[in-house]
Amino acid sequence: MLRPSTNYNFREKLTKKLDSLYREEFDYSFTENDPNLDIHIFTTYLIYGMIDLILEWIENNFQQSSSYMGDQLIRIYKSNTPKLYVSNQG
Repeated sequence: MLRPSTNYNFREKLTKKLDSLYREEFDYSFTENDPNLDIHIFTTYLIYGMIDLILEWIENNFQQSSSYMGDQLIRIYKSNTPKLYVSNQG
C-alpha cells in the first residue's frame, strides 16, 4: 500500500480525505480561548499527526486493533481539546 510501485499515492489520498473531514465536519472547543490561535494551522497539526500515527500503525503490521487505535486517537484529541463536536452530516 505504501510501496513506490503502488499506482496511487496513499498518503496523498489520506491527507485530502482527512483535510476535508476535519475542516468541514469538526468544530473545536477549548478550555482557554486563545484569540491568536490560527485554527487552520491547528487543524493541519491534527491532520498530519493522525496521518503519521496511521502510517506507523501500518508499518508495524497493525499490531493494535482498529478499535484500540480509534480509542487512543479519541483520548489523544480529548487530552488536547476537551470538546470536539462532529456534525451529523451524511
